[in-house]
Amino acid sequence: QGAISEAGRPGELRQPALQPCLWYAAMNSALCNDSTLSYQPGSSSYQRIGESTELALRVFVEKVGLPGGSASDLLQGAAWPSADIVCNRHWQSAFQRTAVLEFSRDRKMMSVLVEGQGQCLLLVKGAPESVLGRCSHALANADTPGDIAGRGGSSSRAAPHEGEVV
Repeated sequence: QGAISEAGRPGELRQPALQPCLWYAAMNSALCNDSTLSYQPGSSSYQRIGESTELALRVFVEKVGLPGGSASDLLQGAAWPSADIVCNRHWQSAFQRTAVLEFSRDRKMMSVLVEGQGQCLLLVKGAPESVLGRCSHALANADTPGDIAGRGGSSSRAAPHEGEVV
């Protein structure tokens, strides 16, 4: 249940994956995640293994979809909840984990190094005060990345694989 909507606007956001912030958040949520959500056809239910917040991120990934609408081609018109966990599988097959720094109470975040699609990315999730304190830029759905807390942001748009922090 639930839908993705844009702040300040009524109704559901029709194609959330067209918003760069959302599809990067979805990619990060799929790859920087140790939970498992799998459909059990015998009971027509989902088996959930892991922390509830990580499982909620798996559902978020499916609701966002994939850039370019490729998820809808894979789903062939099925609506969420669907037996297929297509979008999570897409990101997990496109990028392979090469290193993991597990969540710790000291760091208050988890870091995952992934490789795929000609890129090597360090993905991080955790407490905002721990993550944002290490960032110099933030991805925005506009043309330029935002400067975080006056830390000297760039005025040109860098691609995520060129050092932009999402």
